[in-house]
Amino acid sequence: MEWLSRVVERVPFLKSLLLWFICRVAQMGPVPGHVAFIMDGNRRYARQRNQKVVLGHREGGIKLQEMLDSCEALGIHTVTAFAFSLDNFKRSQQEVDDLLNLAVEKLTDNLPELVTKTRVKLFGDVSRVPPNLLRLLEKAAKDSEHIKSSTLNLCFSYTSTNEMMRATRKMVDACAKGTLTENDIDPISFESFLDSSECIEPDVVIRTSGEVRLSDFCLWQTMSSCIYFCQALWPDFSVLHLFLSIIHYQQNFDVIQQRRKTMKRFKESFRSEVDPKTRKCRIQKKDK
Repeated sequence: MEWLSRVVERVPFLKSLLLWFICRVAQMGPVPGHVAFIMDGNRRYARQRNQKVVLGHREGGIKLQEMLDSCEALGIHTVTAFAFSLDNFKRSQQEVDDLLNLAVEKLTDNLPELVTKTRVKLFGDVSRVPPNLLRLLEKAAKDSEHIKSSTLNLCFSYTSTNEMMRATRKMVDACAKGTLTENDIDPISFESFLDSSECIEPDVVIRTSGEVRLSDFCLWQTMSSCIYFCQALWPDFSVLHLFLSIIHYQQNFDVIQQRRKTMKRFKESFRSEVDPKTRKCRIQKKDK
């Protein structure tokens, strides 16, 4: 499979032909509306080729743009990309600086075209993002906020633990201000304080590089998502790998939908246990 993917990547005609074929085949079944990428393996890609690490990250940026185009062709309207983890700040200062400078470069080059057709949303702790990069991200979000057809959620300076911690603090502040009461707190109201509050949960989460973990990515949002672990390093990830992830999703579609219905009933059960008039919990303690 890997050798075929490499051959296709090197021949533009085969690449276009394969994308056309994949679109036809994939659309015979349910196509995910939202795909999330945990883009791992840039450093290993560079080291395997005796290149500087920053060149691996550069190839990873190119691959993200390619996958956005492929997702659009397949009819996938929402993409979430784990671009920069808060944990990345623990790397060497040189690598962090290279990553941030590369992000500024890529966004400067690609955002003007991207925001004409895709809504850009930022997930993450913006207090850690350098001002020049934050200005670019906020401008992209503002310039594209009117677009409804497709969305790119860019997770930058992000971990799920941090997101839930910030959401909890917002809820505490809302309670202190009186805009939220103790009895209003439930899973559905909690979701409204997350970075992803206006976004549907991912249908498929794709993790590259052979690692079998989510690395603190969208843990709340992916409780009912289909997870696809891929051996390919992110710069080597191809439309063929994307196709296999969609097939994996289609094979597990019924189970995923049942799980989502169960989770929806579970979340709504908290609201049914609160009297809408008194805002007091209806649950009665059982006698021991």
